[in-house]
Amino acid sequence: GAITGVISIVSLPLLGAMVDFTPYRKQIGMFTAMGVVLIKFFELGLGPNTWFFVVCLQVVSSILYETHMATMESYSAELSDEPKEQSTYQSVFSALIFASMFLYLLEVLIPSVVMHLDDIQTARWAILVAVINSAPLFRVGWM
Repeated sequence: GAITGVISIVSLPLLGAMVDFTPYRKQIGMFTAMGVVLIKFFELGLGPNTWFFVVCLQVVSSILYETHMATMESYSAELSDEPKEQSTYQSVFSALIFASMFLYLLEVLIPSVVMHLDDIQTARWAILVAVINSAPLFRVGWM
């Protein structure tokens, strides 16, 4: 958490400038989406001997995710020039984000309880569900 925060403080202004003032917004969104999914895939190897490696991956994943969110917000601002229409888009996007979080929670908790998974098994299940859900959605969103 603290390491990610410090790196974000230093790097986010530069990344924000790249997102806002260069024509590479879509490529940055695609790269960060792909990076987050790949890191989640590697995190499936989570175990007692891989905790440190997974923590390092989490730092990179957090930075990529923050950059992805900045790119998404910047990209969505270009959907319309009309404030009312832009407000409608943002409202719909927010509702979709919260609904998807709720569905993800159900997708992880219900099987974890039913199958009596321990902590590491639950973490692996959560990562697998995240990869399966996000990979196609990121592809549709950025292609």
